[in-house]
Amino acid sequence: MNWTEDEIKILKEKLDNANCISIKDGEPVKIGFKRSGLGMYSFNVFQKRDTDRSIFNDGCQYILRNHNLALEYGGGAIGQQCFPNK
Repeated sequence: MNWTEDEIKILKEKLDNANCISIKDGEPVKIGFKRSGLGMYSFNVFQKRDTDRSIFNDGCQYILRNHNLALEYGGGAIGQQCFPNK
């Protein structure tokens, strides 16, 4: 993404203030923001228009909110891999 070290520090501070617990570079960028037992909720932020979003709209593990954002629930080691109460 060609960010400077200062820009990364600012981003880390903002993510810490938002209680972000993980971030994974790639397409999409994955931002973990909350744990629930062994599971974790994440945001998937798309950077490119041509990324195939079809797997990010299964209504179970992923919910595509708009062209730039998909919500994700990873259920942990055992049990259902879908959003709870879905």
